[in-house]
Amino acid sequence: MHFRSAAVRLFIKKMKNDGLVVSIPASVTTIKASAFPIHNAVKNIFVLEDASSFEGADKDAFSNSTWESNRPTVLFPNFSTYQNADETKKNAMASYANLSYGVTLNFVYNGLSIATEQKLYNNTVQYVKKNGVWSLDEHYELPKPTGVPTPAAGYYGGWELDGKELTADSQISVTSPADTLTVTWKK
Repeated sequence: MHFRSAAVRLFIKKMKNDGLVVSIPASVTTIKASAFPIHNAVKNIFVLEDASSFEGADKDAFSNSTWESNRPTVLFPNFSTYQNADETKKNAMASYANLSYGVTLNFVYNGLSIATEQKLYNNTVQYVKKNGVWSLDEHYELPKPTGVPTPAAGYYGGWELDGKELTADSQISVTSPADTLTVTWKK
């Protein structure tokens, strides 16, 4: 029988049930397969302080499940680090984790910016950053412009990102990733 300390069991239980934000320091340059062997790890976020942690990680280091609903988030330090990471490695790891970076969504209504929000690229809009920590807010609502008229028959009024409708549970993904993305109101 494999023995695990009470602390390790509690850590794993927390990761499975509630999710954790785990910071991976720059000094960690190698992360082997199944280092975090948690199924149903979708709420877990692994924050990389440096690109070397990603470059030294096995494709299944953060999850050993390829089920999309079980994938944790691997958060790059910034857009530039994400963009410059090895594409072959990103493609291999994308089957096991949502590769992400902090992105600013700029909500524009009638040509004016009405709100900006920090979000996680390649994740649901429901992730919010409070006091420097990312978490899933299942009750999150998109900003609402004031004075919006009722849409005419056959039309909807709503937010669009990269030509696609953006709802409170949409995943943030675009054809041309950037550190700031514009979300526009469509009538």
